[in-house]
Amino acid sequence: MLSTCGAATAAVSPDNVAPKAGAMQKNQVAEDRGLLTPDASTALEAQSASIPSSQPMADYPARDILAWGEGGARNYPIRRGFWDSSTGKGFGYDKVYHKHGIHRLKTMSWVMGSPNVEMQGTQRVTKAWSQEYRCSDASETNCYVEDEVEVKSVTETAYKSSYYGQVVNGKLGLMTVYCVTGKNLCPSWVNKTPKLASAKSDPDGPVYRTGISYQPLGKGTRLKKSDLVDLY
Repeated sequence: MLSTCGAATAAVSPDNVAPKAGAMQKNQVAEDRGLLTPDASTALEAQSASIPSSQPMADYPARDILAWGEGGARNYPIRRGFWDSSTGKGFGYDKVYHKHGIHRLKTMSWVMGSPNVEMQGTQRVTKAWSQEYRCSDASETNCYVEDEVEVKSVTETAYKSSYYGQVVNGKLGLMTVYCVTGKNLCPSWVNKTPKLASAKSDPDGPVYRTGISYQPLGKGTRLKKSDLVDLY
């Protein structure tokens, strides 16, 4: 779930997905947004959890495109990439997943598309804010921001024939997304399932949701249900 408070309307992403190489299973891509479908995204997260954080093999599909950025970043891809924890080298989805603990492609895509943009050479740096919402019950009529963290993305807009020894032959795209907390890993709630009411044994108990906005909302801010736009 993503809150659109202070957010610009997202543009439709290009439908241009590179073929999957090696033993990796080809993931289904949603035609309307260039993003993985919920089932395929869940499968990707589970698959990525088993991938070691080490220098990839020569045939590792680091250049494969999993999704595209939103809004002004719609022409820049989120590639599989890789992450080598021993050398601190990597880029793309694998780096964001393993080093910074962000697993959802839609979170990465929306941060990339933030209108809060600063160009640093050929690199596009954006910032957004991720929130954990606490709603009094499953009706979600009384919600407020329980926690909030600034999130940044760095996207390389230039063409690269290769990067850290991995063949690219195109715009490199997303390099990383991270939380501005002084720690490598983002808070665990950043990856919380958007709708948790059905998983709770007490239907009248509090419900937690995760969202993102392009302006800070501030802890304690109360929100109406209409502010909670579910895009998952």
